[in-house]
Amino acid sequence: MRRLAALGLSEEQKAEGKEILDGTRKKMEDLSSKARDGSLDLEAVRKEHERLRKETDEAIKALLASEQAEKWAKPPMPPPQGPPHPER
Repeated sequence: MRRLAALGLSEEQKAEGKEILDGTRKKMEDLSSKARDGSLDLEAVRKEHERLRKETDEAIKALLASEQAEKWAKPPMPPPQGPPHPER
């Protein structure tokens, strides 16, 4: 949701974006559960995860204005890297 917040969304876009992301999160949790209980192998989980990521990206792009979509298309910045953790 942080990535969406940087796009200057309208209230309607925020609500739609939250709905999309919440739905994806639920599907990802279901996938993780199936991987843990062995009903899906890791390769199937990986493929479904990739499909869901693409599906979510397309759904988000569909609700954005062109300028917002351009910003969305840029990869997010990686988190800052701190000093390495000392050996324990």
